[in-house]
Amino acid sequence: SKWKHGWRGNGAHVDLRELFPEQGLNDEHDVSRNVEVYEWWNETLGAPQWVCAPMVGQSEKAFRQLVRRRGAVSLAYTPMYCVKRILEGRCHRDEGFGAVDTHMDRPLFLQLCGDSPSDLLEAAQQVAPFCYAIDLNFG
Repeated sequence: SKWKHGWRGNGAHVDLRELFPEQGLNDEHDVSRNVEVYEWWNETLGAPQWVCAPMVGQSEKAFRQLVRRRGAVSLAYTPMYCVKRILEGRCHRDEGFGAVDTHMDRPLFLQLCGDSPSDLLEAAQQVAPFCYAIDLNFG
């Protein structure tokens, strides 16, 4: 079935109809978005198998570079940054965005938090050139 586009860590495929029964998915439904995401994960990110999840006070640039050099991760997250910090320019200074060695810290996902959609948008636009994806936290 073309619905078996999902993924589990053990390599088993998942039937998306079972995961999201409320969506009313059927074999006629267009799954092209799932295929796009799958291709992006594999082709753009290089199909990372090990991810360094965001950790408060622990996943700064120096730590990410250390674990990358040791071969421990293939994708890393920044710590969560409040949009206020981005808009004030502090994140750029602390993370060294735009520095010569930033290519060594890729692929990188940046995590933002905030409660103002307009501020989130502005901050995301500022940091988008320095990461592969932005994870939004509205909590």
